[in-house]
Amino acid sequence: MVYAIPANATHVLQIDPISGVVNHVGPDFGSMKQKWYGGILCEVSGAIYGIPHNAAGVLKIVPPNSKEEELEVSVFGDLGQGKWKWHGGTITPDQTTIYGYPNNASTILKINVTNDTTTLLSGPIFSGRHRTDDKYKYLGGAIHPVAEKLFLFPCDAERVLTVDLQTDEVELVGPELFGPNKFQNGFYSAVDGAVYAIPQRASGVLRIGVDVD
Repeated sequence: MVYAIPANATHVLQIDPISGVVNHVGPDFGSMKQKWYGGILCEVSGAIYGIPHNAAGVLKIVPPNSKEEELEVSVFGDLGQGKWKWHGGTITPDQTTIYGYPNNASTILKINVTNDTTTLLSGPIFSGRHRTDDKYKYLGGAIHPVAEKLFLFPCDAERVLTVDLQTDEVELVGPELFGPNKFQNGFYSAVDGAVYAIPQRASGVLRIGVDVD
């Protein structure tokens, strides 16, 4: 099955790619706009998590493993409604923790998927000096599995932000990068051991070289 995360929709959408049957599943989440952004699969448990954009909690979808089990759709955490808080996220290689990218929030969302709890990580998380509303800070990131760090790509923020996956230390790295809507999303390359960010309005690709010696 394929499960679609509701942003403006009222329900989770379940798609059977074999039969072509499409259904609404789980509770009615109402008419709020931009409830969750992105779905992240935990490969250990099989659960899917939706990152709260305007919703107050984390969405959790637990697909059934057999015909005898029922689909579970629930929400946990109390993170406050509105504000377009986090813009998607990523899960750690050990499949225990999800980090949510701070869009308008001034914290990084940490989700422990082993017990469904949330923590907010503070740090130097600011938008650029061209803004007066402190919005659209980071819209993507990628984990460097060797360095055990998460790198967040600046959209309207001015520097790359890192999270140490062992200590949760948050710090800024690299030069100042000015301007709006610079980068969104990216990836780690095992070929050269670097992390790359995809440009939106930036003039080129951002390459982050990582020293792991």
